[in-house]
Amino acid sequence: MYCPMCATQNIDSAKFCRSCGANLSLVPQALSGRLTEASPGKSEKPKKRVRQRREPNLGRGIRTSFMGLAFLMVVAALFLTRSPGGFGEIWLLIPAFLLSGKGIAEIVTVLSAANAA
Repeated sequence: MYCPMCATQNIDSAKFCRSCGANLSLVPQALSGRLTEASPGKSEKPKKRVRQRREPNLGRGIRTSFMGLAFLMVVAALFLTRSPGGFGEIWLLIPAFLLSGKGIAEIVTVLSAANAA
């Protein structure tokens, strides 16, 4: 059977296309004309979850900044207590700077919105 999405030849008992991953379970039913009616409460395609932006919050910004600073302190402690050969702790700088930057950005956003109002 051919995939209706990408026209790749698949075996007749395939449930998914081997090329694009499309669902092939309804293709034999559609070819024979035995498709069942969809129930009125269910849609054919599941709706994607839309990510909503949260309102800037001063408390969350401060908490996130302090978590970033905590990561920086852990990295500093690991550098001071370990032998000079180990550089595994350098990867902890990524969440440290990300959290610090995100927290500072949220604090600045809240303060600039308060000044504008």
